[in-house]
Amino acid sequence: MKKIRVFILALLFLISSGIGAYLLWQDKVVSEDFIGAPEPPSLTEEEVDVLPNNNDVPVVADNPDVVLKPEVEPIILPKLVIYYGEQCPHCRIVEKFIKEESIGKEFDIEMKEVSQNEDNKSELIKRAEYCDVKGPIGVPFLWDGQACYSGDEDIIDYLRTKTNR
Repeated sequence: MKKIRVFILALLFLISSGIGAYLLWQDKVVSEDFIGAPEPPSLTEEEVDVLPNNNDVPVVADNPDVVLKPEVEPIILPKLVIYYGEQCPHCRIVEKFIKEESIGKEFDIEMKEVSQNEDNKSELIKRAEYCDVKGPIGVPFLWDGQACYSGDEDIIDYLRTKTNR
């Protein structure tokens, strides 16, 4: 039994010696001692390269411990503009619906008061002209970037349709 162990150990020694000699012969062994090797250039902030690591996560070239987060596209919510009046009861109905149904989570809603703000009032008139509104322009009035909706029922119906509520 002892002879078999000695034989196996000798065989393993010969195999490992042969592999080592082959690697040296092929010049595949990389020495950890880089005496005489040129110093790698240091990078300025402008020259920092981003290299992928084995997980395809970008890292800063001169510091592989710094992992950069991948850029994420920002979520852009559809924009709505709602024109309203301070004393308008129908406007309050729309406001209440927006709050109760959390419509602001699905749309970027800009509320513009028109009874005391001339700029907002002028903007409302331009939107109504664009939508070819006939007759008096009332509030609440919704502009979705393409079409106009006027009155609490039409606006709430529009919001329900767009949010599947």
